[in-house]
This record gives sequence, structure tokens and C-alpha cells, in this order.
Amino acid sequence: MNIFRLKSQRGGVGSEWWGEEFIDLMEEVGDVGRLSRGRSYARQGQIRSFIFTEDGIEATIMGSQTYRVTITFPQYTSEEKKIILDWLKSQPVWMSCLFAGKLLEEFADTVREKSGVDIIPEYEQMMVQCTCPDYGEPCKHAASAYYYLGECIDNDPFLFFSLRGLTKENILREFRKTRLKNRGDGDNITSDKKDILKTYYEIQFPLEKFAPSLPEGPKKSATHILEWGKTEVKLQRRDIILWLADIYPSTSSFSRSIMSQLATELSKSSPKEDIEE
Repeated sequence: MNIFRLKSQRGGVGSEWWGEEFIDLMEEVGDVGRLSRGRSYARQGQIRSFIFTEDGIEATIMGSQTYRVTITFPQYTSEEKKIILDWLKSQPVWMSCLFAGKLLEEFADTVREKSGVDIIPEYEQMMVQCTCPDYGEPCKHAASAYYYLGECIDNDPFLFFSLRGLTKENILREFRKTRLKNRGDGDNITSDKKDILKTYYEIQFPLEKFAPSLPEGPKKSATHILEWGKTEVKLQRRDIILWLADIYPSTSSFSRSIMSQLATELSKSSPKEDIEE
């Protein structure tokens, strides 16, 4: 039988701001004694099964006997999905970081403050159930499963979306549709493109000169950023240099992708192309 145990063996659970907040929302309403027993259960390996479903998890916890816990996430409405997708498309770096395993606090705050949609659900929005006779909210068995779920979310914030009906495939499909639409719109500006090309000819600058030069490749590490040393600037009690180092690989790759697309588009417009006067 598999045993599921928290990696964190002391102190609080979660090392990322989103994981900590998810757990804090439970701890704000839970009983201190039950929460402490729940952490102990999760650290001692008393979670004997832990399965992700379409909208949450199912777990079995070994107490005086085996109990079954289910945790169900509230589902996004169609309008909420559209709001989240629109925000992600408006700031590509937010999407890039999300796919790289980082949930930017700026993104979560913006969506909540400007659109009223919570990325991290309140505990009261969750449906937490256990087959034990304790009616505590949550009981120690449910708390142990919740702590383990919080650590999973700490490692993969995309669970906030996939367990609420917005999968990676959904987001990628919408992103591709936007790219195709943009390409289609580009087909309708032929005369504008020719005017630009004509201007380049008149000032005798070849178009290729303005194509971006690509770097050798996106860096997979950010050691050069860490070499800058510590600063006094903190974000969520963490040095801003560490945040920059975390997001650099994904943003480097994303920016290279954008530059590559731009270079490809420009290369299609050859200086030898006939211009209609």
C-alpha cells in the first residue's frame, strides 16, 4: 500500500506564497487541536491513498480505523473562465510563468481586484467531507488530506485551475485561437505593409536590418542573476533577486519565441517584392 507523507516535517506547510495562502485559509477557520493532529497524521504517513478527481481529491486516512475524505473545489462559471483567459492573454508573462510552475501574485491580485474572481478559493467555498463521526470543520482526517493537497498545490499551482474546470488544454486552445485570429487580421493590412516597404526603399535601408537578432538560446539557469547578490527589496518576505532568478528561464524562453516569430514575419517581406504605386 502506498503511503503519502508531507515533505515538510516541521513548522508550517508550504514554501510558496500561493500554497501558504491556500493552507492559511483553512487554518483561519479550523480548530487548533484538530489542525495539529491533522499535520501529524500527514507527516507520519497515515494518508494511505490520495487520488485526484476532475474536481478535487479522494483520500483514505488511517485513524482508529480507515476513514474516507473527499475535497471538492468550486467550479468556475463560463464567465469566470473567460475573465481568467482574457487576463492571461493580456499579459503573456503571467501565462508563461504559470506554465513554468509559478503563480504570480500580481496576476491573482489583479483578477480578484478588477474582476472579482478568486484564483485561490476560500475554505468556505470548498466541500470537505469525512466519514468519521467528528463534526469538526475540518476534522483531523480532513485536515491531514487538506495539508497534503496544499503541498501538492505548492508544487503545482495549475491545480487551482485544472480542478476548477480550466485545464492546460483549455488555455492552450484559447491561446492558439488568439494567435490564428491575429494572423488572420494580418492578412487584411497588405496595403499598409506595402507602404512600410516603400518607405524602407526610399530611405535605402534593407528590411532585413530591422529584423531582431536572436540570442544563442534561452538560458536554462539564472546563475548570472544570483551573482548580483542580495538586495534590500523584498516581495512576500523574499529577496526580489530570487524571484527574478525563478522566472528568468521561462521569460527568456518566451521572449525568444516572440522574437523568433517576429523575425519570421519580417523575413516573409522581401525587399525584392513588387510595390504597387
